[in-house]
Amino acid sequence: MQLRDKLVSLGADVPACYINKMHIMTARGEMAHEVASDPARNPIMVIANPNCHADTGAVFRHFAEHNKDYSADNQAHLSQYLQQGAWGDVLAIGNDLTSSAMALYPDISDLLRRMEQSGHETKDAFIGAGMSGSGASCFALLTDDEAASYVVSSLRNQKIWVQKTRFF
Repeated sequence: MQLRDKLVSLGADVPACYINKMHIMTARGEMAHEVASDPARNPIMVIANPNCHADTGAVFRHFAEHNKDYSADNQAHLSQYLQQGAWGDVLAIGNDLTSSAMALYPDISDLLRRMEQSGHETKDAFIGAGMSGSGASCFALLTDDEAASYVVSSLRNQKIWVQKTRFF
């Protein structure tokens, strides 16, 4: 068994974490497509979790019952936007699973609202917020380290698990 297969057996998105490079994740997350990016143009990321568990299987079942199909045609656009550092465009495409996860777990919707609210208070540094994978973790992208620290502090004051990081 190859290393990648062992990592997928731990979790569909584990290989991308292990490789530590930017990827577009498709299908259940096991399909990772590496994307070249310029680390100097990558934003600061604030990762937060609403302190709830989102059942991946339940999110995918809800998606299958309430949605037509994955937006696979966006993959080429995503790759292009990531290479260009067009983060607002990446967020505009969105995550196919967000509406299903929010329907099942309202805490995700609340967390995204809180992230957007505190992000907008930073003025021009806030790019946007979205959900990671099938939830429940969410992220905000910002252009300024001080603004990202403000979002972290705001969410921590609301008893939300939160961490600031960068990706390369």
